[in-house]
Amino acid sequence: MVDWTLGLTLTEHEQNIIQSSYMSLRDNGRSLNQTRSFVKDVALFCDLGIKRLHGNVSPDFQIAVWAAGNYLKRKLHGWDTKIPMLGVCVDGYTWNLYVLYETVDDKLRVIRRQ
Repeated sequence: MVDWTLGLTLTEHEQNIIQSSYMSLRDNGRSLNQTRSFVKDVALFCDLGIKRLHGNVSPDFQIAVWAAGNYLKRKLHGWDTKIPMLGVCVDGYTWNLYVLYETVDDKLRVIRRQ
């Protein structure tokens, strides 16, 4: 799981559209993202993994696992997988921006910028 995430605030009309589309899904599929927590109906768009200097867990690894979950969720429901996913990893004093996207061959690619 990531430490923080940024999401979009949906209008009431957009929330109603989402709720009506949930009716055709099983309970475990009723979420906009890869979580079943209190943010399951939030359109997440940027994940942040933050670790202190010399921590024992890599934020890069956490972002990769989290993004893969998001990607698989999109594929499972037939949603657009071409929209890039953003991730920011903060490891001590080093910040990295990741752009994750799908290519034509159905593989998830990662670009890292320091």
